[in-house]
Amino acid sequence: MKNHDDKRQKAHDQLRSKAEALLQAKQDRQPPLPPPKAPKRALHELEVHRIELEMQNAELIRSRVEAEKALERYTDLYDFAPLCYLTLDPAGVITAVNLSGAAILGVERFRLLGRRFASFIVEEGRQAFAAFLSKAFISHTKTSCEVSLQTDTKVPFFAQIEAIAAEPGAECRIALIDITERKLFESRLFQAQKLESLGILAGGIAHDFNNLLMAIFGNADLALLHIDGESPAAEHLQRIQQAAARAADLTRQMLAYSGKGRFRVENLDLNGLIEEILQILKISISKKVSVKLNLQRPLPAVQADATQMHQIIMNLVINASEALEERGGSIIITTGDQECSGNYLNEEALSQHLSEGHYVYLDVADTGCGMSKETMAKLYDPFFTTKFAGRGLGMAAVQGIVRGHKGAIKVESVQGVGTTFRVLLPASDLPAELLHQDESIDDWKGSGTVLLVDDEAEVRRIGAEMLQSLGFTPITANDGQEALRIYQKVANIALVILDLTMPVMDGIQCYTELHRLDPDVRVIMSSGYSEQEVAQKFTGQGPSGFLLKPYTLSALRDVIRAFC
Repeated sequence: MKNHDDKRQKAHDQLRSKAEALLQAKQDRQPPLPPPKAPKRALHELEVHRIELEMQNAELIRSRVEAEKALERYTDLYDFAPLCYLTLDPAGVITAVNLSGAAILGVERFRLLGRRFASFIVEEGRQAFAAFLSKAFISHTKTSCEVSLQTDTKVPFFAQIEAIAAEPGAECRIALIDITERKLFESRLFQAQKLESLGILAGGIAHDFNNLLMAIFGNADLALLHIDGESPAAEHLQRIQQAAARAADLTRQMLAYSGKGRFRVENLDLNGLIEEILQILKISISKKVSVKLNLQRPLPAVQADATQMHQIIMNLVINASEALEERGGSIIITTGDQECSGNYLNEEALSQHLSEGHYVYLDVADTGCGMSKETMAKLYDPFFTTKFAGRGLGMAAVQGIVRGHKGAIKVESVQGVGTTFRVLLPASDLPAELLHQDESIDDWKGSGTVLLVDDEAEVRRIGAEMLQSLGFTPITANDGQEALRIYQKVANIALVILDLTMPVMDGIQCYTELHRLDPDVRVIMSSGYSEQEVAQKFTGQGPSGFLLKPYTLSALRDVIRAFC
């Protein structure tokens, strides 16, 4: 207290000294006056006090001007900050808000004052926010939470709230940050990681499954070669082949889901593919559903695998038919081309980075029941299905096929109105090729020694018997190192069939060493993955051919015949 009084006294003394000095200076500039009638001392004191008052008034004016400038700067910073600043009373009513906050919330500032902030929070989050606000008022320390907001002028968005109580129980000051982009990025990153993990799992299962199917296909093919076509057993063997083919189709869906399902790439005309399977589509859906075509002509070609494109079209049309249920309706298939920006393509591209440019699109639209937000959020999840009976692999496989073709897929759906899927594929500058029929000759035979390398004993056994039936002398090896030893010891090996995935030394390492030993070596790489996926693993010159697992006797014959 004494220190405070001393400071006041010191300030007063300084003010008086300045006033005395100013008065003395004034008197020095004026001629001497006759002695006043009033006491000279009293007049002197009055003059000093007047000057003190003038000086205090000037100081007050200067301080007020500075305070007004500071307030103006603060107001500008407050109003035009890129964040939403709010002040709430204990009931959660808005008592102050900056201009940026009014813009973010989409309501004029004067209309926000007196409104409960919770009215902007989506209904399911209001109870949690009330608990957060109570905690903020009690703790008197900075508290954070994330909320989902809904305004009249924009779609729901995510916000991070930083709150602190100004003084006990009086008001709470809030900074609101729009984190929608961050949340979307996190969601896409999580989805991409999930797809990558499940894709690796699906690819691994498909690889092992393909080896099992090799035994089924091979034994059935070889058995049919050794029995009379009129034998009752022939029909059973053909049914085994059909069941194995359906199982192989399932592995292709799994590989498609992993984004590695492009098997035979050609320059295709989507219009021709659609027209080719139109009759099959009509048979596969309810008779109450009509299919209408709206095909752009001419349409640029796309570099794609015809079988995978068939799968996309079939899955999308069947899904659309199921959305129409028993009431019937229309499915409209539309094709066209458009220029696409990178932002448009990558909105839902997950881990991909698609290049802007010219794309061909395929639309499948229905007039069905539409989808809820919850259903759309799980649309591409593997094994998710809204049908009582179904594997839920359809849309997951479609997405995988599209990713494998460096394309994008978009969906728009309104409940009670319908759904439209748009598949975008890079347009090709080359003309479309005519889909060709298999012209292989069933009784073709070859000769020479073939080295078959595979880590699965059953694949080696079946493969060797197939090669023998085609006229070749097979030698087998169970890994890359053994294959190298055999190739160095055995002369005149005409061809090497090399598995991609093996322990000890895999197919890529083995091919590199074989090519170093003999630059003219002819190698057919065998894998359950696509030819494009395998080709990407090689730098420089790659293998001479590719054999997709599981392969049949006719597929093996066709691939080998190209080199003999």
